[in-house]
Amino acid sequence: MSIYKILVNHEEFGYFELDLDRVLSFLGDELFMSFTENSSSLKKAWKPVSWEFIESVSSTLPDISCWGNGCLIFSKKAKDILYEHIDKDGEFLELTNKKYWVFNCLSRAKADINKSEEILDRGVHSGLKALNFNPKKVVEKNIFKTDFDYYAGFYCSEKIKNLIKDHRLSGIKATNDLAASPV
Repeated sequence: MSIYKILVNHEEFGYFELDLDRVLSFLGDELFMSFTENSSSLKKAWKPVSWEFIESVSSTLPDISCWGNGCLIFSKKAKDILYEHIDKDGEFLELTNKKYWVFNCLSRAKADINKSEEILDRGVHSGLKALNFNPKKVVEKNIFKTDFDYYAGFYCSEKIKNLIKDHRLSGIKATNDLAASPV
């Protein structure tokens, strides 16, 4: 079983910005600051929020992008294709126009610390030298995050990588270099 890291292509597609004041108004500072680390559901507090796409080279909206380090953004096309495979790994949160959804990834996996290594600069995490997972611990997960990279990356199964490729979902790529920088 192969695991892949999802890399967002901000250089070509740009990025999404959500109305942060509105998000903070219904989530509150405490939940907003800790939901990724604590694998907290946002569904009960979430309200549809407006968004803006900040263009880069292309004015084409991507099928998949990210919002900060904590969530992915899915177009209707991407959601329709991937929903049945990743619904158990997180929650879809509606944006105002029903063309895009925030995906809050709730699934977690521990890194195999015997085969993983972080890069420290004066005692502060500055990246990964190596990252590996025990295949038996991730076999049931199609998309997940890990505390080993401080929840900065998204990782997926080969099934998800193939669905992204087969359906030509734009905005991201999947690499087998699990230590690659997410940006």
